[in-house]
Amino acid sequence: MKKIVVIVLLFNTYFGFSQNKVFDYISLRDELKVINKNDQFEVVTQDIEGSPYLFEEFAPGKIIQEGKKDLNAYFRYNALQDVVEIKIKPNQNEIFILPRSDKFVFKLADYTFFLKNLITKEGEVLAGYKLKYYESDNLLFIGKSNSRITAAKIAETSYDRAKPPKIINNMNYYISFNGDPLVSVKIKEKDFRNLLGDSPKMKTYFKENKVKEIEDVLKMFEFYETNI
Repeated sequence: MKKIVVIVLLFNTYFGFSQNKVFDYISLRDELKVINKNDQFEVVTQDIEGSPYLFEEFAPGKIIQEGKKDLNAYFRYNALQDVVEIKIKPNQNEIFILPRSDKFVFKLADYTFFLKNLITKEGEVLAGYKLKYYESDNLLFIGKSNSRITAAKIAETSYDRAKPPKIINNMNYYISFNGDPLVSVKIKEKDFRNLLGDSPKMKTYFKENKVKEIEDVLKMFEFYETNI
């Protein structure tokens, strides 16, 4: 069980690290907000099964702003609320969030969080944060989280068990060619074979390689772009 507890306060606290680090973050200060998880501020909420986070632990990365210095930080993505949570140091108590703005990009080792409305081939507008796994002049491959809370279920008989509400996190994947609208794909070989498998080299590639994980997809893109 996990309690979904979020209290947002305007940024009014000292970061608690060296003065030069404070100077690095001073330009962001007016836009930062604090999620304070101190018990004295905690709000009691209904228990919910599951986690709102795409990954539980804070991962190291950089805050990137065009025309400004990159800032080191630690990130965790709350998919349910569609916010990126930030720690300046991994062991600090305060958690910060930045307001949704396309001027902030959060770069981690395996992907980048970015905020930009994108259009699918069917005309659907994908709003909110996306995960960019791969980008080149020809290809864009992203993931978009789809999170929801299922309704609680009351035990109707003595044989039934009551079920609390539960967070369900799913990831939808999309690919774009040459800036065209996004096409929905699953991490399945047949989807990519249908999109990329026309050439003899790609047909051979799919015969010799499996595409089951994100890592496989990225290797496939690298081969595709050097052999098209």
